[in-house]
Amino acid sequence: AALDESDWPDVSDEGLLGNLDSWLAPFLAGMRTLQDLKRVPLSDALNLLLTPEQRTCLQRDMPETITIPTGRRVRLDYTGDTVVLAVKLQELFGLTRLPVIAGGKLTISAHLLTPAGRPAAITDNLERFWRENYQAVRKDLRGRYPKHPWPEDPLAAQATVLTKRRLNGG
Repeated sequence: AALDESDWPDVSDEGLLGNLDSWLAPFLAGMRTLQDLKRVPLSDALNLLLTPEQRTCLQRDMPETITIPTGRRVRLDYTGDTVVLAVKLQELFGLTRLPVIAGGKLTISAHLLTPAGRPAAITDNLERFWRENYQAVRKDLRGRYPKHPWPEDPLAAQATVLTKRRLNGG
């Protein structure tokens, strides 16, 4: 069940500064230098502000990682204006929809990368990307990355990080 937003702690700068004893103080024992302070596990410290029910809700609705079709767990980046999943394009073959997070209030923006890890495309609608944009991206990148799979139908293809040769057992 979703929790009422008013039940959540104030994590604004002012709210956190006014409540240091509750969340940061337990981690400061024995710390003497700025380097010591940089080692504070902030997510653990901030979790002290949450009830067990809130922690469960947060892990469910705002996961740190998601599992992609290759089976790899990938960290979501919540630091920008959108939630970003950065993965190589071939790792999402066969996937038509990105997971829903925050009960549908937030969408994931997939940053689809080339085999070299450079941005090839950005989308928040994988189904539309495969249907409307993939062929142009495929045409552009197939010549630059000939060792990697660029199937005609990405929805029927196996998600992979392997080259074509390694996929074929070579």
